[in-house]
Amino acid sequence: MAKLIERFWDDENGDPLVDWIVLAAGVVMLATAILGATLPASRTFADNDAAIMTEAGA
Repeated sequence: MAKLIERFWDDENGDPLVDWIVLAAGVVMLATAILGATLPASRTFADNDAAIMTEAGA
């Protein structure tokens, strides 16, 4: 493990690391946007479904 850390520390080519960090940040931002857009609608749907089930006596 120490050799891996040393090799990483001595590596002057850090471009792939930056690419992965930017990619991960983009995925997190996209997931946040999707959840922000769909969560209110799904809650309304679930509330309506619960009300229908309650009225049906289930």
